[in-house]
Amino acid sequence: MRHELVGQAIEADLLPSMRIRHHAAVARALADRPFVAMHHFRTALDPVAVRHAAIAAADAAAAIDAPLDELGALELAIAAGSATGVTSRHGGRRRSDPPVLPPTELNARAAEAAFAAGRPVRAAAYLDAAIASTDGRRDRTRLGLIHDRLAQFRRIAGDAEGSLAARRRAVDLVPTTPSPARAAVVAGLAQMLMLEGTFSEADRLARDAIRIAKACDPPARRWELHATTTLGVSLGWRADPEAALAMLTDARAMAEELGDLDELFRIHANLTTVLELAGRHEEAVKVASAGIEAAKAAGLEAVYGNVLRGNAADSLFLLGRWEEARAMSMTALEWLPAGINFLNALVSLATVEIELTAGEAAGRLLGQTLLELEAVRDAQQAVPLHLASASFALWRGDLEDGRRAADRPGGAGIAGPA
Repeated sequence: MRHELVGQAIEADLLPSMRIRHHAAVARALADRPFVAMHHFRTALDPVAVRHAAIAAADAAAAIDAPLDELGALELAIAAGSATGVTSRHGGRRRSDPPVLPPTELNARAAEAAFAAGRPVRAAAYLDAAIASTDGRRDRTRLGLIHDRLAQFRRIAGDAEGSLAARRRAVDLVPTTPSPARAAVVAGLAQMLMLEGTFSEADRLARDAIRIAKACDPPARRWELHATTTLGVSLGWRADPEAALAMLTDARAMAEELGDLDELFRIHANLTTVLELAGRHEEAVKVASAGIEAAKAAGLEAVYGNVLRGNAADSLFLLGRWEEARAMSMTALEWLPAGINFLNALVSLATVEIELTAGEAAGRLLGQTLLELEAVRDAQQAVPLHLASASFALWRGDLEDGRRAADRPGGAGIAGPA
């Protein structure tokens, strides 16, 4: 059609039964354009064909890294899933529904797309649905790995308690014999406990995960690396920063060898934290800056660069380079991060604004950050935020309010470990 109004005029002139056959014919003719075919099959009231076209459309979106479009197509496929087993018509000919992705796989894939699109709460909801459709008696390992991934989504969404519960459930489900899955869930629980400040148990579990990973055939080096990073951070918090730095440096070399970008940028973030603990703030800024540049080069600035910006802002603040710290935090917030990443940048910005001005703008920002902490209960951010609250009260001459802020329960102290 030269114009969409021409198409609408033709469609309006068709009788309902003819309209359905028309859309079905258009969909078949445009099968190589799955998003268009998906729309026409939906208008043709053919849920079976919609489901297959939607999955093809999701594949096309994933191929060009368009997670929000992939999620939309997968959600349509899931909605059409209730038609499994029904028959559909194409020009009067009936056919049965051919095999499609099982519900567990479809929900798990939708969860990954939602997470990549920056919607961790929806991602967690889809994994809850995947868990409900998984037979744990037949495949405990698969169910355990879904719980492990659910823990990651809940953590990013700010649900620390739910994340820890999912981690523990994953460890309970996966058999204890050495396997990559077992190494993965034990390493995941070790990381979670490290983030919560339970360093002795995190240390024990990280060492156990390393042992399991090495016992696999072939060795599960990815999970050995993950647990080594966690162990290094735990050592840093347990008053041995030099040993921690040596371990994290070795881990960085292993991540580069394996090409594991997730772990590589996690190590960059944790190196800045341990350098902070050692009082080496200038080095922490340099490591964070190098990580940000590496994230840019990999096309992952929005994913990893802003986490590092939050850490760099903390170091810059302690160095007295407050304008740079403010600029770093504001750049991180421009990407509109969600959950913990948003709170991390917000706490850094609130802290520096209070020390620079302690005016009404700083007060509004502090209030916003305190509300965000209520929604995203993260122990790492509680202490620096309550410290900033006490500082704001002191600048305003309200000693009683400063005392209340200082007495608030908090968490691990310095923000930053990942």
